[in-house]
Amino acid sequence: MLKVFKYQTKLLKYLLINKKINNFVIIMEEIDLHRIRHEEVLNVLIRKIESLWNSNKELRIITGNSNKMKEIVKKILDEYKLEYTEGDIFNRGYIKTTCA
Repeated sequence: MLKVFKYQTKLLKYLLINKKINNFVIIMEEIDLHRIRHEEVLNVLIRKIESLWNSNKELRIITGNSNKMKEIVKKILDEYKLEYTEGDIFNRGYIKTTCA
């Protein structure tokens, strides 16, 4: 029973991260900014965005509940003219964008 549960958990995680759109698989990348200083976020996030540029991959940026961290991330995304959404009804601690 435990093996089945682990398999179902992995499958669910795969399905949540990999979405099929018009026969193209878009894989979501994720960057966790916990334990990264506000001063370092600029360089870390810019490197990640530029590595994914023109890949059409979704990027989930985990900010936690820090308003200052969210503002830094939004400023960078605005500079790159990327559209983004901030979290969902259950978890406001991330920002999601597509690096197109």
